[in-house]
Amino acid sequence: MKHALAVEDIYEAAFDDECFAGFAAALASAFGVRSALVHWVHKDGAAEILSHSGYFTDEQLADYAQNFVAMDPWIEAAARAGQVNSVMNLEELVPAARFTNTEFYNEYFRAMGDDTCRCLGIRLETESGAGYLALHRGLTEDAFDESVTSRLAEYLPHIRRVLAIRSKISAAQHHAAGVSAAFDAIGLPILLVDARLRIKQANPAAEDLLREESALRCRLGTLEAMSPAANALLRNAVNAALADEQGPPAAVAVPASMGAPLCLSIAPKVSRGQRLALILASAPSREQDDRAHRLRLLFRLSPSEAMLAVMLADGHSPAEIAEARQVSVGTVRLQIKHIAAKLGCNRQSQIVGVVSALPPLFTPAGRS
Repeated sequence: MKHALAVEDIYEAAFDDECFAGFAAALASAFGVRSALVHWVHKDGAAEILSHSGYFTDEQLADYAQNFVAMDPWIEAAARAGQVNSVMNLEELVPAARFTNTEFYNEYFRAMGDDTCRCLGIRLETESGAGYLALHRGLTEDAFDESVTSRLAEYLPHIRRVLAIRSKISAAQHHAAGVSAAFDAIGLPILLVDARLRIKQANPAAEDLLREESALRCRLGTLEAMSPAANALLRNAVNAALADEQGPPAAVAVPASMGAPLCLSIAPKVSRGQRLALILASAPSREQDDRAHRLRLLFRLSPSEAMLAVMLADGHSPAEIAEARQVSVGTVRLQIKHIAAKLGCNRQSQIVGVVSALPPLFTPAGRS
């Protein structure tokens, strides 16, 4: 049953967190749809669910944000259409018959026993990323007609302002919590350093590593490798990473006084307007799942994307991958496109190059 949606209720959601949490549910009720969702995709690729109507569970939406946003055909179609701040009937861009044959539908909706395949949405772009409001219906429900589209368009100026305000709040919270949360959540040693290798942040695992003074140490607030040769390579790798924001991560193999050498993956990161280098330390491994794990950490690939990239690097063709995964070649090529975008590549061969260039790349005796 549809209910009226007051404009003042929309604006109340702009600054009141409790009201905004119920914003999607109010929209679902007002438009008589099964599901309403507001989510944001930050510039760094991280997705965040801002408000949802409750049709899907928190766990299901967290899975979507973490593993499925990159393969969402609606997001790709909206971006390709280039329509910003306007209402789009995404079924016109991705017909239900085509949508239900996508990997996204079969691995996400169908895997949950759901048939959601119709979407009416709004796309908003800001400096911090892109926001999406989506109203959903299922395969057995009526398609969105012009009357619903026109009605949502009437609310568009108000919804757009609310989303713009909430995007700024979300971006600020994402920036403040992002690095610290990631550092604490990942068990591997992680540090942020500037061009002079001055340590700006380190997680507990990194602090323990520095205290051991086996491969690395902190000297007067500066990161050093215990080996002079490795220390020079470390400085060069950090400088190279900061000089090329779009390039693949650099890496240095640092000898340790005991055990295997440390493998340092180094990638650029901008934090509070300052260019820093993010350093992730781990023991080197040539196993396939280790390469996939590194791709996920360094480039925010989903598990499926990471394994696909590894398969490409191992010489498998898109057709072979499609056969192994029991999906169409078109689905594989679409996922390759998403992977390339996250890796900053233009061609499949460049994806292979990035995977092949994963650490260890450097040793104190030179490049391996």
